[in-house]
Amino acid sequence: MNSIVLKNQDILIKKLGKIFKLKKISKFLYKKKIGIFILLLHIKAKDWPWKNQTLNNDPVKEIPLLWGIVYAPTIKNIEIVYSIHPIKCFPTNYENRNQNSKKNSIVIEKNDLGTLGGCARYYIEQSDRKYDIFEKNPLYCSIFGLPDDCFSLDFEQKMLEKLKNLKEITFWCYDKNEYISKKIEPLLKLNYMKQKFLPSVYFPFVDSPSKFLRGLFKAKDLSFLNSEPWFNQGYELIKKMDTTKENSYRYEEEAIYFIKKKLVFEAIRELLLLYNKSSFKSFKIEKTPKLINNKKEKFEKNLFYLKNKVIRDRKNNIDNFIKYNKNNFDFEKFKRSRFLVIDVEYIHVEYPKKNSNRTFNFPSIITNIIWQGVRNGIDIIINVLKLPCHFCIEKDCDAFQKKIIKFDCLAYADNLYEKQIKFLNNMLIRYEGFKMYSYGKSDFFQIEQLTNFFTNSCESPEFQRKNRKRDKRLIEIFEDLAIKGKSLNDVENDEIKKRFPTWRRKKSKINVNSRFMTRFNSRNWDLRYKEALEACLDDTISAFLFLITQQF
Repeated sequence: MNSIVLKNQDILIKKLGKIFKLKKISKFLYKKKIGIFILLLHIKAKDWPWKNQTLNNDPVKEIPLLWGIVYAPTIKNIEIVYSIHPIKCFPTNYENRNQNSKKNSIVIEKNDLGTLGGCARYYIEQSDRKYDIFEKNPLYCSIFGLPDDCFSLDFEQKMLEKLKNLKEITFWCYDKNEYISKKIEPLLKLNYMKQKFLPSVYFPFVDSPSKFLRGLFKAKDLSFLNSEPWFNQGYELIKKMDTTKENSYRYEEEAIYFIKKKLVFEAIRELLLLYNKSSFKSFKIEKTPKLINNKKEKFEKNLFYLKNKVIRDRKNNIDNFIKYNKNNFDFEKFKRSRFLVIDVEYIHVEYPKKNSNRTFNFPSIITNIIWQGVRNGIDIIINVLKLPCHFCIEKDCDAFQKKIIKFDCLAYADNLYEKQIKFLNNMLIRYEGFKMYSYGKSDFFQIEQLTNFFTNSCESPEFQRKNRKRDKRLIEIFEDLAIKGKSLNDVENDEIKKRFPTWRRKKSKINVNSRFMTRFNSRNWDLRYKEALEACLDDTISAFLFLITQQF
């Protein structure tokens, strides 16, 4: 059992001084008698892979791999008490703290840089059988769990005893799981951030404490704190100890240093969530603006006409391009493919938090170019956020004039969400091996944040794919076409024109947001709105052609 005293972390506290006030938060913890419990779980192996032998894939039990208790022993300080399971990946830790070391001692090798970490052993003992080292891959520990000779019988008990000694403190956990419910809830009172105060709807940033903090602080103020992400699962820590892989921890001292650093950063992230929990109450739709329905209908009719006009024109361009250039790329491979290229333009939305003077990005125009093979050819779909500002009866609102929209107005964005997500779902289910691309990661992050905003969950939704067992998040399915250091404009001039010298972008780039934020009652609304749709679609066409140069 070890401890970290936060007031001794001078450099860290100074770097985070803008968002993390140690004295205020320690006083908050001490007076409220609350703390945070951080738990990283793994599994205990029941069986082990063996050549020419069937592996019984029996259910396994979860075990703690690392735990941390964050509390304020005094009004002016915060302490983190923690412990790491004494497995053989940490040789000296194993020899000194794991009772199995008496029977299964390992050789500790050191050099000038430190103690060699990783799997320092000649065999594994599991279910009363020894497996020689050459019969397994170190990665098996991360997949099948800790074998008998690595598992410490008293590690869990020591954790539970420490928690019982602090029973006067009410502990908060980031999330609830089956292990905590069975093992820890009977011993002391626990609260859960996800269940108690973190927003599950009308919030674009979900999945982890680092993401939820984006709703409270600027990204640049969080960049240092988020530079050391926490482990999502225990197997990620085990994999980092596999010295046969790149970016692994080579030495025990190095590994423990970075694990401690990750733990401290995660503790601070969760402390910031807890300290600012009341701020999350504002993330809700309180008052939607009233609309003039007949004006709304007129807007939708005009928008439908504009979209179809732009789509027809650009579709003809792409069809002609493929027809006259199919000898300049691998058309046989191309015609067997099924894929989507997407581009997203966005608007700025005011945070609901009072006096924050901050905005976040929200999709406004989503252009989709789908290649469905020779028979179905190219299809283009444009989904647009229909701003209620165009047919709103409120006269005192100045948000539109500032080129932003109010948070409550996003209640009317559900139509954009439903159309785009339904379309993506249909494509993924319809075509096996369907690919999705964009130039730059920000586009598909915007799409995922759109789904987060309207999906009532603290987790990003996963999508079913044809003939695939595992569902995946959008950011795991999308592929980024971007070349580091090159804008789409650079790619148009350097890559596409070299491959297809006769190609020219239909229209030059413009400020899409200023055109999109043109009032419907303006004289030149149709012209400016059409220009916004064309500019977004032209970017998508450029990404589509760049994909052809790279993969076909």
